[in-house]
Amino acid sequence: GRTNGNVDGGGRHNQKLIWSTQPLSQCSIKSIGVWENVPDTNLTITIGNEVPMLISYDMSVRSFKPESSTNDFILDEDMSLGQKDFLQARVLVDGIPFRQSSSYAQPSSGLEAATRSLRGTFVVQLGAGPHEVTLQWKKRGTFVSSWNSIPSIHDGFSSGRVLTATAHHRYLWHTEVTTDDTISTNGTWTDMKDSSITFTLTEPATLRFLYSMSVKPDYVNPKDEFGMQDDLSARLVIDGYGYRETGSFTTITSHSFATAQLGRDVVLDLQAGEHTVKLQWRKWGNYERVWRSAPSFLDGYASSRILAVHGERKSISAVQSLSFATISDNGYWHTVSDKILSFTLYESTTVLFSYGLPVTQMGNPTLDDWTYERWAEIGARLVVDSIPYVHSAGSVDGSSQSYDEVRGSLVLTLPPGSHTVALQWRVFKDDDAVSWTSLNRVTLGYQGGEELLMLVNHQSNEPTLVVPESRKLNSTLEDTTSVISGAFISNIDPSLSSEYSVGVTVSSTLGVVSLKTKRRLTFSVGDGEEDEVAYFSGTVDDVNEAISSLTYRPLLNVYGTETITLTVTDLMYLGTDEAFSHSQDITFEVEAVNDLPTIMAPAVQSVLEDGTAIIRGVSVYDADVISASTSKYEVTVSVSNGLVSLYASSSEATTATTTPAASITHTASINSINSLLQHITYTPNKDYNSLQSSENLVVQVRDLSSDVSSEYVSVSVPISVQAENDAPLFVVPHQQQITLSGFSLSDVDTSNSSSVTATLSVDNEMASLLVGASAGVTFTRGSAGTYSRSVQLQGSLSDVSVALSTEEFNSKEVIDGGDSITVHVDDSGTASKTILDFSLTNYLTETGERIELTDVSPNHGSSLGGTTVTATGIFPSGQSLFCQFGANALVPATLSTDPSDANSVLTCVTPASSNTGEGFVMTRITNGKDFWSNPLQYFFEGALTIASVVPPQGPTSGGTLVTLLGSDFDPSANLKCLFGANSVPAVWLNESAVECSSPVAASASPAQIFLSSNGQDVKSNGVIFQYVQQPEVLSIEPIVGKRAGGTPVTVTGSGFVSGEQISCDFSGNFVPASFVSSGEVICFVPQIGDESLTQVDVRVSIDGGRVLSGTSEVFRLSEPRVSGISPAFGSIKGGGVVTVTGSDFEDSVYLKCMFGSMPSPAVTM
Repeated sequence: GRTNGNVDGGGRHNQKLIWSTQPLSQCSIKSIGVWENVPDTNLTITIGNEVPMLISYDMSVRSFKPESSTNDFILDEDMSLGQKDFLQARVLVDGIPFRQSSSYAQPSSGLEAATRSLRGTFVVQLGAGPHEVTLQWKKRGTFVSSWNSIPSIHDGFSSGRVLTATAHHRYLWHTEVTTDDTISTNGTWTDMKDSSITFTLTEPATLRFLYSMSVKPDYVNPKDEFGMQDDLSARLVIDGYGYRETGSFTTITSHSFATAQLGRDVVLDLQAGEHTVKLQWRKWGNYERVWRSAPSFLDGYASSRILAVHGERKSISAVQSLSFATISDNGYWHTVSDKILSFTLYESTTVLFSYGLPVTQMGNPTLDDWTYERWAEIGARLVVDSIPYVHSAGSVDGSSQSYDEVRGSLVLTLPPGSHTVALQWRVFKDDDAVSWTSLNRVTLGYQGGEELLMLVNHQSNEPTLVVPESRKLNSTLEDTTSVISGAFISNIDPSLSSEYSVGVTVSSTLGVVSLKTKRRLTFSVGDGEEDEVAYFSGTVDDVNEAISSLTYRPLLNVYGTETITLTVTDLMYLGTDEAFSHSQDITFEVEAVNDLPTIMAPAVQSVLEDGTAIIRGVSVYDADVISASTSKYEVTVSVSNGLVSLYASSSEATTATTTPAASITHTASINSINSLLQHITYTPNKDYNSLQSSENLVVQVRDLSSDVSSEYVSVSVPISVQAENDAPLFVVPHQQQITLSGFSLSDVDTSNSSSVTATLSVDNEMASLLVGASAGVTFTRGSAGTYSRSVQLQGSLSDVSVALSTEEFNSKEVIDGGDSITVHVDDSGTASKTILDFSLTNYLTETGERIELTDVSPNHGSSLGGTTVTATGIFPSGQSLFCQFGANALVPATLSTDPSDANSVLTCVTPASSNTGEGFVMTRITNGKDFWSNPLQYFFEGALTIASVVPPQGPTSGGTLVTLLGSDFDPSANLKCLFGANSVPAVWLNESAVECSSPVAASASPAQIFLSSNGQDVKSNGVIFQYVQQPEVLSIEPIVGKRAGGTPVTVTGSGFVSGEQISCDFSGNFVPASFVSSGEVICFVPQIGDESLTQVDVRVSIDGGRVLSGTSEVFRLSEPRVSGISPAFGSIKGGGVVTVTGSDFEDSVYLKCMFGSMPSPAVTM
C-alpha cells in the first residue's frame, strides 16, 4: 500500500543544507499560454550568508486528449495533432524566473493519455536572508485538453513531484548554457557548445557529475515508418575519457516524434589536480535529421542545458552499473538488479536519494501493430528500510519501439543506525505486456546505466576538544621536558572522522610544544617540533593521533603558570554564519629553580709589559632576577700579578671600586655591578710579563638575594702580558745621602770675629740636612749632628764658616726630580740669601711618565699668598699633583679640562711664605711622593706704601695721568694700578714714582688706588683719587682780543674745581686759571705766535691739562690800527662824535674807543 513514512514531503522541510518539498496532492493545468504556480510545490529558504544554491525538480505529468478511438496524439498525415502541444516548466526564485531552470514535454503516445517527465537543475547565488523558490508550468496548444500531476495514479507509485534545494557544497562548479546547438552528422561524438568545466582539486575527492538538457529532432515523415530510425546519445568525457555510466539515450520511431530529456547523475572518484569535464553528443541510425538543444526554443523558458560538478564533506554513496535486467510480470514490485545501497548514520540526518532507470520495450514485433499491449506502463520507486515512498515514484508509457527513462528523487530525515535503500520497478496493466528491459546493450553502451545515488546532509559537526584536567596534571620544573597525554577531538560523526578536515592551533605562553606525529598534516605556522605557536590542518583521525601526546619544554629560565591553548576550527563547516571553533586550555605550573648567575666575559686580553689594559664585555646575568634594581649580589674581581680597578665613571663607583688593588669585592644590585664591570682597568706589576707566570682576571659572583646564598660562579679571562726588553737599571738605595763640602762665608766689610746667624733649610719635606758640631757655634734651630729640615746656628763669621764647610743631605725615600737648599746669612743689619738647587733624577716614578715645568705665570706675588699661578709644561695624568713654592707647604694643583691643554697646563694658589719670607724661591710640580719637576723661580713680594697721588682728582671720562708717589717701587712687566675693580697698566718711573692713566668712572665719587705687580694681588695700601664731573665751557667774555695776549677772559661753565691743576687751554696754549666758582674761572689770553691763526678754541682742564672740557668756545684774534681821528679836539664836557679811521676794526658789541683810560662805545661805519 501507499506509505509516506518519515518523509521530507507532504509540505516543506527546512534543513541547514537541504530544503525540499514532495507533495502528494493532485494538480492540473488547462489554461493556455499562462504561467501558473504548480500547487504545493514551493520552498521557503532562510540562509545566514551568501551561498550558491543547487536547485532541482522532478515531475511526472500526464497529458489527456478528448476521448477518441481512432486518433493518436501524433498520428495524422498533416503532422498537426499534438505537434504544437507543449508543457513548459521553470523555477522562480524570489519572483524572478530563471531560464536555466526550464524544461518542456510533448505528448508522444498513441493513447488518450501520455506520461512524460519534466526535470530541471540550475545554480543560483543567493544572499543572506529569506528566499522563496516556486515551481511553475505553462500549457501550449489546443489538442491536449490538460496536463496533470497525479501522485495517486495506479497504486500511488507511478507519479511523483519533488522540488529540492541544496547548499554549502564542499565543491561546486557548473556551467548553464544559453547558446543553441545542433547535430546532424551520424557516428561521431561531438563536443557541445560552451558545455565544459575545468576545475582543480587540492585533495582526492568523490564527486557527483550531472547534466540535463532538452533535445528535439526536426521534421519526420510519419509515412516512412521503417526508414526513419534515428537515435541520439549524450555522455561525459572526463580528463579525456568517456564514461559509459554517464550516457543517456533517446530515439525517433514511427509513432514517436517528440522532445526528449537527456541527463545523468554519476559519482566518480578523482585525484588531486586539474580536471576537465566535457558534455558530448552523438547521432546514431540512418536518417539525415537535425537534432537540437535550443535554450531559445519557444519563449526561452523551455529547453535548458546544464553541466555541474559538486562534492560533499561525506563521500557521495552510489550504486551505478550497466547490468542487464528484465521485468515482464504484471502487478508486482521487483528490485532492479543490484540496486540496493546500505549505509550507516551516526546521528539524525537528512538524506537526498535520486535514481535514473533507462528502459525500453524494443525488439517485440507486435508493437508495430495496433494492439492493447501498448497500454503496458512501467513505474519505479524507492524503498528505504523496507518502506516504499510514494514521493519517489515515476513512470513511463509503453510505446512502439520507444526508449525512455524513469527518474525520481526523495528526501528523508533518518534516525541514527543502519539503513538500506533499494530501487524497484513494476509493470502496470496488460497481463500479456511485452517485457521491459533496462537499456544498456545499444549504442556501444552509451545509452545509460541504472543509477541510485545518496547524498547525505550531515548536519554541521561541532568538533570539541577534550583535554586532561589541570588537577590531574603534574607540575613541571623550570628547564625540564614533560609529556602531556589525553587530548583529542570529539563530537565528530565517526563515519566522517577519516576524511573530516579540521584546523588546529596549539600555543604556549611560557614554552614550546611538539606533536606526537606530523604524518599527513599540513602546517601554516610552525612545523610541529618545539613551536611556541603552530597551526596545522588534517583529518580528525590524523589530528587526534598528533595531539594525543604533546611534548612540552618551557623556555630557558622561564617559570610560572603555563597555559597551553588548543583551538580546533571546523574546516568543513557548510552552514551559515561563522565556522564552529572550540578552544580548551591546559593549565599547570612550571616551578622555579634558583638558577646560578651567569657571567659573560671576553676572550683573551693582551697588554704590553708595564702598560695598561681596559677590559670590556664582562657582565652578570641571572634569569631569576625579579627586580634588577633591588637584587643583591656579591662580585669579586682579582688578578695575581697586577692591579685592577672598576669603572670610575659609573654612577655606582666608590673609592673602594676605583682604587687599584689586586682584588676588589663589592656588594650591590645586579644593575650596579654590571655598571662597574663594563670597564675594568688592569695594570700589571712593574716589569711583570707572561714569561714569568700566567695571569688571569678572575670574576666571582654569588646571589645574595634569597635567604640562602647561592654558590659562587666564576669565570677567568686570560691576560697575555707581552714582554719588553727592559734596559739594565742602576739601583738607587732606598735612602739617599749626599755630602756637600767646600762651602765658606765671607764678608768684605765685617771681621771674622763679627757675629752672624746662618739658617739652612730644604724645600722637600721628605728630605733633611745635617750640620756637624763645631767650636764656637750654637744651634738655635735643630741640633748638631742631627737631621732636620731646617737648621739655624750662631757664632763668629769664622766659626760658622767652619761649621758650614761640610753638610749632609738626606732623603727618606727614593725620589725622582730635584731639591733646593736655601741659606740665609744675617750679620745683624744686612742679610744675604743663597739657593743651592740640585737634581736627583733617577726615573723611578710609579708611572714612568716624563714631567717638565717650562713656565710659571705670574712668577711673583704677595708673600701673603693667594696668587693664582698657571704652570705650563708636561705633567702626568691620573694622579694628584701639587705645587711646591720653596719650603712652604704644598698646595694642590688642578689640571686644565680643555682638551687642547691636556696634561700641559695646571693651576694652583700660592701659600703664604711663612717658611721662606720675602724673596725668591724655587717652584716645582710634584706628586708629593716620589717625583719633583725641574725648578723655576718665583718671587714672594713684600707690601709697598703709597704716600700720595698727583693730581688727587680727575674727570669721570678718565684719561687723567696719575702719578703715585712712595718708595721702594720695583719695576715689573705686569705692574698695574687698581682703581677699585678697574685695572690699568702702570709705568715704573723710579723707585718712588709710578704713573698710570685713570679709567672711565661711572659717577663722580672717590676711588681707592692700589698697586699690583702681577695684575691680581694688591701690593700696597690704598690712596683716594676723587672722580669729578668733566668740566664744560658754556661761554667766554670777551670773545675777541689781541694776538699779543694779555686779554682777561671770563669763562662760564660747570665742573670747575679749585686747585693748582685748573687751567685754560687756548688751542694748545695753556695758562693758569683763577678759580672764581664751580661755574666761573678767569684766564689771561696767552700770546699766540702762530700768525696763521685767526681764532682759537678755549677749553678748561682741572687736571693740569691732561683732560680738557668736553665743550669749547671760540676766541677771535684781532690787531686794530688807528690812522686818524676827526675832529682831533672837542669839549671837555664830552658828548662830541669822533670819527676814527684805520683798519681791522671789529663789528662787535665789545668795540670801544679808549680816550686815555676811559672807554666809550663805538659803532662801525
